[in-house]
Amino acid sequence: QHLFNNTRRLVHVTIPNSVRYVNGGAFQYSNIVSVIMPDSLELMGDAIFSNCKSLEYISLPLNITTIGIRTFAECDSLRNINIPSSVTSIMEGAFTGCNNLRNIGSLSNINYIETSAFKNCTSLDSIALISANSISKEAFANCTSLEHIEFGDSIKYIGQNAFHNTGYTNDYANITG
Repeated sequence: QHLFNNTRRLVHVTIPNSVRYVNGGAFQYSNIVSVIMPDSLELMGDAIFSNCKSLEYISLPLNITTIGIRTFAECDSLRNINIPSSVTSIMEGAFTGCNNLRNIGSLSNINYIETSAFKNCTSLDSIALISANSISKEAFANCTSLEHIEFGDSIKYIGQNAFHNTGYTNDYANITG
């Protein structure tokens, strides 16, 4: 755990195909700019890239199912990320504070979005939550540019203040659990 935590000289990382798991906090607070992860990677621990202020690019493995707690929290330089279709859950604070994150790709297979998952992502302007069953409290709170949200028929629960202080103005009270 925390193997490359706070590393200043490590800038570009390619994780080899032999790696199946990366421990939580492995690159936390480092100066990495880009990361390429192999599709052989099966699990990523929590907060792996938390507070990597210079992280601009990451290639996520195509077979992961969960984006863990605070995995990309406070990654200020991250503008785009393609979340693989295998991902069904985005955990608490996974992208919180990524204030330059504009594009998260398709969330078409996401079932659960946990508390504060995208909180304070002030550049995020649209999302499609076609398969979402549950969106926890403050999941998109303070996403001040967020104006367009597409919901599917499977939504069962939207937590308190899930879209607080966003540009989203449609009424979703009829689907709140």
